[in-house]
Amino acid sequence: MKQIAKKPTAENFTHLSRVFSIESGLATKKVREVMATIPQAAQAMLGSTAFVLTNNPNKTAKELKKFSNRILISRIAKHGARLN
Repeated sequence: MKQIAKKPTAENFTHLSRVFSIESGLATKKVREVMATIPQAAQAMLGSTAFVLTNNPNKTAKELKKFSNRILISRIAKHGARLN
């Protein structure tokens, strides 16, 4: 948490997520393959799920389809959780 607080950027968050998943041994074989192919990818902490922060979602989705047909693309909200 201190490392994220020192540099609160998306890139640092992804980097630290990668490091944690690999060093803790939580990274699954399939997610390690994704991370080896897509340097911006990291593992979500539940299940065998990878995430990628990208400015080019279509290109990234094409790369991810090498590993799975279950690809979800979403935007990052500019505001926290809220009820409409």
